[in-house]
Amino acid sequence: FNPQNDGRMIRLNVPPLSTEVRRKLVARIKELAEETKVAVRNIRRDGNKQADAGEKNKDFSEDDRDQLKEEIQKLIKDYEAQATELAKAREKEVMEE
Repeated sequence: FNPQNDGRMIRLNVPPLSTEVRRKLVARIKELAEETKVAVRNIRRDGNKQADAGEKNKDFSEDDRDQLKEEIQKLIKDYEAQATELAKAREKEVMEE
């Protein structure tokens, strides 16, 4: 890295990534995607607990609780799919030379 200053901005010439570095980046992307999915699942668990507690406390009916859990599941499924799609797109981008 040899920084060049033209008075307005500093430029850094970064060499192209090696195949090994690309593979490591892809592995890290997969790790981050899985961490994201786990976090989303934890949110689902918390939401389901709150739904069960609300039904137990008679805040709403059993049918309402079931509907709420279904809505939570749909949202979780959508966010997991989004995380997977973003990870695949980023992997493809990193592996392009």
